[in-house]
Amino acid sequence: AGTGNTTTDIIKYKNSGFYINNNDTASSNFTGFGVAGSERMRIDSAGRVTMPYQPSASFTWSTHGFTGVFPATQITLNVGGHLASSGRFTAPIAGVYWVSGTWMNSTSGTSRVSVYKNGADMTHPGGVSYNEAAPYDRGQIMNTILLAANDYLELLAGTGYSGIHQYHGNVVFRLLG
Repeated sequence: AGTGNTTTDIIKYKNSGFYINNNDTASSNFTGFGVAGSERMRIDSAGRVTMPYQPSASFTWSTHGFTGVFPATQITLNVGGHLASSGRFTAPIAGVYWVSGTWMNSTSGTSRVSVYKNGADMTHPGGVSYNEAAPYDRGQIMNTILLAANDYLELLAGTGYSGIHQYHGNVVFRLLG
């Protein structure tokens, strides 16, 4: 499209492959993709893809001895603003999302944490997403979950089990693709 700072619409019609090439050989070379005048994705000269607006969120909490939704005491990352202070993450677009959480169970009983999707425990059917921590142990849960736009995820400390006594835990939600 020339050497200036102009944009070009690229249209491909019919059957066959399609390439976008940036033949600049400088190590600082990149190819960027923009929408509404802002860069939304970049491929650097090493082939790494960065998407600075990829939905993701992380929080920690400091509530001790609780059951229910993990509360977001301190939101440490909230790209796109899809995480509420209640600990609920709402998917902005359909895709496969990563959810993980860690906690410390420093009570004398067993704690249980489950992933809930749209208010339903994902543990059954299929046995997806729960973990129990023995007394005085660290618990961890990780899973990938297919979500439609506006589905929501929460991590819940199970009722019927002892509360969780938290020291250094967090919860992470991230769109994988």
